[in-house]
Amino acid sequence: MSLTIEHRIIDLITERLRDHMVNGAQLFVSSLVENAYSLAQLLVLGGSPSVAVPRKFELEVTALGKCRVKETTLWADLGINAPTPYLATIDFVVGTPFQIADSGVTATIQTGYAVGNAWLIRVANAYETVVNIEPHPFDYNELPTPSISVYMGETQDTQQVQSKTDSDMALSLVLCVDKNTFESGGHLEILGDIRDCINRDYHLWDNETCLATMCKQDSHSLIDLTDSNSAIFTIDVSITYRSNTKNARSK
Repeated sequence: MSLTIEHRIIDLITERLRDHMVNGAQLFVSSLVENAYSLAQLLVLGGSPSVAVPRKFELEVTALGKCRVKETTLWADLGINAPTPYLATIDFVVGTPFQIADSGVTATIQTGYAVGNAWLIRVANAYETVVNIEPHPFDYNELPTPSISVYMGETQDTQQVQSKTDSDMALSLVLCVDKNTFESGGHLEILGDIRDCINRDYHLWDNETCLATMCKQDSHSLIDLTDSNSAIFTIDVSITYRSNTKNARSK
């Protein structure tokens, strides 16, 4: 079963933030993979990251000495005019770096790798990498700082002709930073990166369709300085979208 429009919007914004809030190049492995920490040690990133927009690559060892590099960038503001995503199978030698497309980043696979090993590489220009970005966590205070939590707030629906419903969703992002980041003014840079990410693509193109007719940041505010030495901000986002009145999973 496909997801509801609301679910797809929240997942897309969460993934956009994960792609955008990276400083340089960052390696990720799924926490669901057995021996995830050991797998992360098998790939070393290098080079000088240089990208105009956030980019994302999946690397997978498909055979001995062969690594498939597949770009899965969400081309936020380019839509159908986006460049063709990079896709290639590269011959590699253990301990020798190879280029990841034209991102300026190199990858070096270490001794001990196995066929089927896979990694995710994000490359972007944010002020600071925010690893902990989660949709609707029950308690955002449990996430290590810095963190961004994504919540759906009030949604107002208006019935239209031809069995369509126009909806206005209030989305709330919660940013938590530590005391040092707050006192140095780093929170202002992170808030600016979040605003750029949200405002970059009004129509929420997910590489298949436009999920919304408008998505924009409305405001942000400091809501708390906690006893655990963290500062908490809310970022308010408004999203307008249309869906099928009798089928919440269809536009």
